[in-house]
Amino acid sequence: MDPQRPSILVVDDEPSITDVVHEYLSTLGYDCTSTSDPEEALRRLRESTFDLVITDLNMGQLSGMDVLKAARGTDASDTMVVLMTAYPTVENAIEALMSGADNYILKPLSLETLKHVVEGSLEKQRLARENVSLKESLALYRASEALEAPLELPEYLNMVLEVALGELEGQAAQLVLLEGDATERRVLQQIRRDPSGGTLKLTEEEMLRLAGELAEESGAMTTTDIGDHGPLLVLPLRAGGDVVGLLAVHRRQGEAAFTPAQTKALSIIGSGAAVAIKNARLYNSLQEQYLGAIRALVAAVEAKDPYTSGHSEKVGQYGQMLAHEVGADQEIIEGMRVVGLLHDAGKIGVQESILLKKGNLTKEEYKHIKDHVNMSMRIIKPLPLPDVVPRAISEHHERLDGSGYPKGLSGEEISLSGRIIAIVDVWDAITSDRIYRTRMNRQEALDTLDDLAIDKLDRELTEIFKNVVPAS
Repeated sequence: MDPQRPSILVVDDEPSITDVVHEYLSTLGYDCTSTSDPEEALRRLRESTFDLVITDLNMGQLSGMDVLKAARGTDASDTMVVLMTAYPTVENAIEALMSGADNYILKPLSLETLKHVVEGSLEKQRLARENVSLKESLALYRASEALEAPLELPEYLNMVLEVALGELEGQAAQLVLLEGDATERRVLQQIRRDPSGGTLKLTEEEMLRLAGELAEESGAMTTTDIGDHGPLLVLPLRAGGDVVGLLAVHRRQGEAAFTPAQTKALSIIGSGAAVAIKNARLYNSLQEQYLGAIRALVAAVEAKDPYTSGHSEKVGQYGQMLAHEVGADQEIIEGMRVVGLLHDAGKIGVQESILLKKGNLTKEEYKHIKDHVNMSMRIIKPLPLPDVVPRAISEHHERLDGSGYPKGLSGEEISLSGRIIAIVDVWDAITSDRIYRTRMNRQEALDTLDDLAIDKLDRELTEIFKNVVPAS
């Protein structure tokens, strides 16, 4: 294998697929190895180290799970694993997502999707391997602590500016986030710390010009040649070869120029900021990729039962509407969309004979279908979601009188987000056709909510929902 290129092992028992994937990834510059024999794949994993393994899930006696375990069991514990399958409804697919697979691709393959997933997985790996020493100065040490703390990116970048001001004895500090290449570079966001009262700052035009000038530079640049500015120290923030931002520290006219030691200090501070920016963007991208995989599973659930088509989206919309109407925290309002999307994902593991049964369920069948809540929780476990989301999903079948499931919570034990999702889930269920009954008309549905609000659903929230739910 070429050590200069990322190495990829492709495993699928269909030679036509391995041939296409091998050829495509090779044209993209990757060092690609492929096999249609799972035993051969295990042997290669014992003998060689790969950056990324792409494996089919279902391959007969040996499966993609065996390949996944072999890849995770090598010395190269950071080997990335992407699973491929045409059968997202099997329980093994769910288990795979929770057993260390880094991504999931559905067949038939889209080469553009494959390219995006491979690039995202390898970039995640590169960032994980990056080991910048954050002990070279007090500033970098503080930056390292912040990177390990649960800070949002804006909060972290404000801390970077504060550190830069203190360490470099500047009068103002400015940071811009950039996107695009040299021909179409744009300013996404500006953050400033300016005890000077706003007199020291660079315009977007000036920042973009500096980004162009520093595009090929690795270190900070000092200058006094920009307008009426005094000494200025500017650092391009690089991650993976891209200029993702600029960090600038200002001094007033007549102040001393920045020293070489201060220039180095800014480079140290900025290295952490660059990684944080790139990591945040990658995090968002990977989260969307994982949500995309979950959406595919949800679509598979709804494909099994056409009567539930669109249920997840509508529950999310109703949930956001009710959360906004009751003045819930923004985290709950925004989380309701994801809750709606994911709350029934566990039905992927429910037998179709039970899911599509026209008559009454037996006790054993009802017990089986109730387990979809726990299955949903297992599926979303790898997702970095705000706490309100998994809690609401776990509580969407709980009832105030303790008659719900899976935990039999009652009263104040059920969160606000759980009470909201319970109401809107019931509403969409009773106002939609099901295989075992026809939908209720609006008045029947409102009367049913009234009955449930006696002891099972939150009465106050139910009244608010009744007043705002759309007529259709």
